[in-house]
Amino acid sequence: MITKIKLFIKEYYLVIVPILITCLIYSVSLTFGFRNFDEDVLIESIYQNKTIEELFEKYLLVHVKSVTEAHGFIFSSIKNVHFSPLGTPLHYLICFLFKANPFLFHLLGLILHSLAIYNLAFLFYAFSSSKLVALFSSLLWGIHPVNVESVIWATNWASPLGATLYFYTLRKLIASLSKEQVSKQLTIFLITITTLQILFVEYNITIPIAIFLTSYFYLKKEINKKAIHSLLLLSCPTFIIICLYFIIRFFYNN
Repeated sequence: MITKIKLFIKEYYLVIVPILITCLIYSVSLTFGFRNFDEDVLIESIYQNKTIEELFEKYLLVHVKSVTEAHGFIFSSIKNVHFSPLGTPLHYLICFLFKANPFLFHLLGLILHSLAIYNLAFLFYAFSSSKLVALFSSLLWGIHPVNVESVIWATNWASPLGATLYFYTLRKLIASLSKEQVSKQLTIFLITITTLQILFVEYNITIPIAIFLTSYFYLKKEINKKAIHSLLLLSCPTFIIICLYFIIRFFYNN
């Protein structure tokens, strides 16, 4: 049993160490209540013990009719410009499940942030073939100040969710490219995961660029017609998806 544990740690220390250190640093957030952007009016309007019918009514008013007054905002004449067709319903569902318990919101953010570190560590390992490089790179990202908001603010879990999906996409892409498996199944996966993450988290609009650069990194050793075809096959559909997203978003907001 002890031998198996040692082997497990030796194999996966590149993710165990950064996740443990990051969780230790950010664990203080679990003791916090609602923070910035979780103002009292929002807590009263959304995060108290609402029924699913009440939350659904809020969703229809705010995100379908764009009436921000229903959201409790002071500037009720400002339209809601965010467009997250899957992320917003998920947000309301989480609010219904967690009620007004900030601990659960903070815990969700910390778990998602840890999953992002997990995928990022293996992503760096695939690029560098060095566990130490993967460990320290993912640790630096995990504790970087740019991520403080997404972990400390209770209801900002969409950011670590987006990071998790982003890094997972690139990790799976590299896993396939390293095995020289450029197939229709991989293209379908990229189309599906790109569509899902842009509908869940609008911040992930740069994922096609990341897919293109990652594919180029692995295919640049053999610049020929087959490599160029593979590069276009993998990246072009994702660019089209983002363009369609912007078109739909434009008509939605106008």
